[in-house]
Amino acid sequence: MKRILIVDDNEVISTVFRNKFARRGFLAEVAVDGLDGQNKIESWSPDLVLLDLMMPNIDGISLLRKIRGTPQGSNLPVIVYSNSFTKSTEEEALELGVTRLLSKSETRPNQMMEIVEEVLGTKKIQPPAQSEKGDREACLKNALEIAAEMRPLLKEYFATDKTSLLVTLQHRAYSFTSNAWTAGLQRAALIGEALEALLRTLVSRPDYISFSTHKTVLQGIECLGSLASAANVDDELLTVPQVLIIDDQELSVLAATRAVTKAKMRAFATVEPLEALRVLQAHTVDLVILDIDMPDMDGNSLCQQLRMIPWHEKTPVIFFSRLAEIQDRMNAATVGGSDFIAKPFLTIELAVKALVWVWKPKEAKSPV
Repeated sequence: MKRILIVDDNEVISTVFRNKFARRGFLAEVAVDGLDGQNKIESWSPDLVLLDLMMPNIDGISLLRKIRGTPQGSNLPVIVYSNSFTKSTEEEALELGVTRLLSKSETRPNQMMEIVEEVLGTKKIQPPAQSEKGDREACLKNALEIAAEMRPLLKEYFATDKTSLLVTLQHRAYSFTSNAWTAGLQRAALIGEALEALLRTLVSRPDYISFSTHKTVLQGIECLGSLASAANVDDELLTVPQVLIIDDQELSVLAATRAVTKAKMRAFATVEPLEALRVLQAHTVDLVILDIDMPDMDGNSLCQQLRMIPWHEKTPVIFFSRLAEIQDRMNAATVGGSDFIAKPFLTIELAVKALVWVWKPKEAKSPV
C-alpha cells in the first residue's frame, strides 16, 4: 500500500484529504507543520508528499529545500499546492524540483487525486458519492465560519491599525481558500487567493496601505461571504470573463492587463475611447476598466454613453485615474461608475477588484 504524507496545518483540509486517500486505497498520514513533516518523512518514509507552502515553524519552501538536500528525499515525489498569485514562490518551488505545482483555485480536489494516482502509477478507485458529499459539507461549513470571522477582524483593524490583525486576516484568507477549493467553490477560492496575496503585500509593504486598499479588502471579504453562502459548486469556470481596458497611457494599459490576466480573465485594450465605444455598442463584455482623462472623449462621458446601451446598463465599470480627489470619485459614481482605484495602483489590488465585480452574486452588483 502506497504511503502519502499530507503536510498541512489546516486540520479540516488535512482530515478531508486523508479520508479521500484512504477511500482510494492509500495509507495517509498528516503532519501539522513543517517541522512535523520533516520528522515524519525521516521516520515514516512516505512514497509521496502533498505539501502546503504556507505553514508555521518551517514553511513549505524551507521543508522542500530540506527534503531535496537528503539522499532519502532527493527523488521523493512532492506535489505542492499554492497560491497562483505568488509567482516568485512558485518559481522557487520549481527550482527545487517539485513533481507537480498545483494552484488551489485552478485544480479541483478530485483532479488532485488523479494527479497523485498518475504520479504513483496506481489504479483509481472511485470513492463513494456520500463520502464526497460529507467532505464538501465539512469544508463549506469551515469556509463560512472563516468568512464570518474576517468581518469583525477587519473592523477591529480599522479601529486599531494593528499590523498583527492584518497578518491574522492574511492567514484567514489562506484558510478560506483551502476550504473553498476543497468544497468545490472555485470562484470563491480564486478571490480568496487574490485577497490573501493583497494582504500579504500590505503586511510586507505597509506604505501601500491606503483608503483604497482598505475598501478593496472589505469588498473581498464581503464577496467571500456571499459566495460561500450561495454555495454554488463550480465544476469549472466554464466561461472566461471578457474585460475591456480603456486608457490612452500605454503603461497603465499594460499594468491593468497584467492585473486582469492574473485574475484569469481575458483582457482587450484600446487607447482610443471612441473606438472603445464602438466596441461596446457591438459587443458585450463582463467588466470595463476606464480612465477619466483621455482625448476626444473623457471617461465620464464614455461611461454615460455606455449606460445608454441596453446590454451594458449594469456592466461593472471600474475607473482608474490620477484624478482621484473626492469630487473626481463623486463624478465617476454619478455617471454610473461601479468602483474607483487611484493611479498608481497595485496590480494585485486591481485583480481583487476585477474578481469581486465579475464573480460576486449578481443581485449584489450595484454601484458603490
